[in-house]
Amino acid sequence: MKAIRVKEVYRLYGKASITVPESVTLDYVVAMLGHEPRLQGVFMVDSNQRLVGMISRFDLLRWTQAHFCGGENQTDTRINDFIRLLNARKVKDIETDNTGSFSVKENDTIQAALDLMIRYGKDIIPVLDGEGRVIGDLSLSELLSKALESGMQPQPEP
Repeated sequence: MKAIRVKEVYRLYGKASITVPESVTLDYVVAMLGHEPRLQGVFMVDSNQRLVGMISRFDLLRWTQAHFCGGENQTDTRINDFIRLLNARKVKDIETDNTGSFSVKENDTIQAALDLMIRYGKDIIPVLDGEGRVIGDLSLSELLSKALESGMQPQPEP
């Protein structure tokens, strides 16, 4: 699977993300993902349409927990993170990782994509052109499909 390139896989199922300006309101993104359950990620871009960061459904899950639960039972969330989530107004305000460099290009290998996805704990990664603009995304579903197509078959339990 190491020789397989991103360009062979990332368009198998269409886009599973949206691309928005980094200054867009959080309300807009919450409404988009609330009405489009197939969406898995939000890629934030600057005024030149270049990737500056990403938020995942998990990031939004943490934001939702902060708002619904008001801090109860949030033992794994630091106080600073909790306050940041409660005060978030723009989509960029809830980004938890510095994901500006979290991306692949069409000629990158699947191995490189998987390494980044595992390092950042994300199941979707933006695909960029040579100028750093988002041209698509590579999702776990597409990778699983390619793995099956490449001959990986589930083994029955003994």
